[in-house]
Amino acid sequence: MMRGMARFNLKDFAGAKEDLEKAKKEAEKLTEDAWHSAYPGNHPSLAGAGFTSFMSAIEENLVLVNRELAGTE
Repeated sequence: MMRGMARFNLKDFAGAKEDLEKAKKEAEKLTEDAWHSAYPGNHPSLAGAGFTSFMSAIEENLVLVNRELAGTE
């Protein structure tokens, strides 16, 4: 996802979309249990919220990219 947003900031919107769609596809393979083991944080009970937030961030960034692409076509 970070690469996608870096490309977005460089105004490479098509590349950003490609990277964010790949991130979304890979993130959809994650289970919440896998997320918990990788990102337990200071409060393991909050790891589920982090997982949800991560998935939402990808979606929100795709919205931004698609908005830019719609304006540049």
